[in-house]
Amino acid sequence: MLPNSGMTLADALDLGGTDPVLVRAYLIVDADGTARLCDIVRVSRPPQCGGASAVATNLPPELIEGLESAGGVRWSNGPVQLIGTIRDGVF
Repeated sequence: MLPNSGMTLADALDLGGTDPVLVRAYLIVDADGTARLCDIVRVSRPPQCGGASAVATNLPPELIEGLESAGGVRWSNGPVQLIGTIRDGVF
């Protein structure tokens, strides 16, 4: 896959439907283990979601293990690409 392929999370949320989509978004995992995909990352330490966001479930463990961390929060330094479905705002 090309580094910039995939739709934004906002576009995927607007699209709706049950077909799988390729999404390009940042990944942030809160201290409680809740994973979120975000279109934008707010500059803070640790980073926070900005723009469109959705809870992400059933992520591959290797994706979660390769994240930066601070204060119990983990995040991707750049957008990740994931294929999945979005139902009721959950990826």
